[in-house]
Amino acid sequence: MLSQPTSGGEAEVTHITSTAAAEAQTAALLHRATPGKRTGVARKIRNARQVAGEIFEQFQVGPWNWKAKHLDWYFSHATAELSNHRRYELWKAARAVLMATGRPDLVELLSRRKNATYIRPTGESGKLKPQGRRALLARRKRRTEKGVTK
Repeated sequence: MLSQPTSGGEAEVTHITSTAAAEAQTAALLHRATPGKRTGVARKIRNARQVAGEIFEQFQVGPWNWKAKHLDWYFSHATAELSNHRRYELWKAARAVLMATGRPDLVELLSRRKNATYIRPTGESGKLKPQGRRALLARRKRRTEKGVTK
């Protein structure tokens, strides 16, 4: 049983009983929440459907109920034989789903894991730089204070 917020603020209870239903729910969620060109959005939805389908087959949970253990399993076992770039593409799709469901704390937790080689296309792990406009302006300010211009 899943609980997801509706436009009125109250929780709507949804039952997911199949892999196809989990994939469809993920696609609908990302279709509304992902900006960009049609081809990029379609690629991200396709990747997110793959992640949702495999997680549902293993744990019988939809995207609203994903926990760190589900994504840890997926990226350590289900994608072990894939290339680093492919794992990174799947990570970006999973991250988009988590952000769309309102769980940026789970994204932060997963990206801090020591074995999180999927957070970069090169397969390296380690701390990520802060993202967004505020972080960009702070980096520029530090560079100009040091006398480095770019």
